Order: sequence, then C-alpha cells, then structure tokens
Amino acid sequence: LMGMTGSTNGSSGGSGASGNTSALITSLPQIPKPDKSSKYYKIMVQHLFPHLFTLISDPDNEVRRAASETIVKLALRVAVEDVVTLALSIPLRLVKEGQKRATSNNTTTGQQQNGDNHNNNN
Repeated sequence: LMGMTGSTNGSSGGSGASGNTSALITSLPQIPKPDKSSKYYKIMVQHLFPHLFTLISDPDNEVRRAASETIVKLALRVAVEDVVTLALSIPLRLVKEGQKRATSNNTTTGQQQNGDNHNNNN
C-alpha cells in the first residue's frame, strides 16, 4: 500500500496508522461482479484461460510465474460457480500431466535398466 498515502478527506497526514489504514482499505476499488452474458466474460473464459494453461506449462520460469499471477487475478473476476472449472482446473491438469510424465519416466528408466542388465549378461 506504499504510495497510496492520500486519504478520503483530503489530508495528507494522519495521527495514527490504524485510522489511516482503515481509510485506505475502504477507498480501494471494488471488483465488479462478473456478467456472464458479457462478451468480455466469454472471451476470458473461452480464450484467455486456455492460453494461460499453455503458458503455465512453458519451460521458462518467468513465463510460468506471470501466467500463474494472471490466473489469480482473473479468478477474482470469474463467477463463483466457474472458479473451479476454470481457474482450479489448470493446476489440476498440471498435476495429472506431471504424474503421467513421472510414470512414463519410471517406465522408461525401468526398460533401460532391464536392457542394461540384459546387455551385461551377454
């Protein structure tokens, strides 16, 4: 909240931190309730979230971090009943992909070890 020192009554100072903080909190902008019939909502749901899933799987750490921050911000603008299907589905899909990769790596490693053992027996 640094840099947001102006209060609602126009004075720049404050006698106590608690009074100044409560004035700041009440003056923060409110997030509007999502309008599911809006074309912007449909764009967010049908286009942005699928692209964010692609970006959160990117090998670059900075891209993944930015995508995850964006998911959190957009989740605040999604209707409550859509949060699970949109925002939470992304990390769940990542977990499933990670499990598949781990399983395939274990299978591949096991096959390589079996091949190495077979070659050592010859």
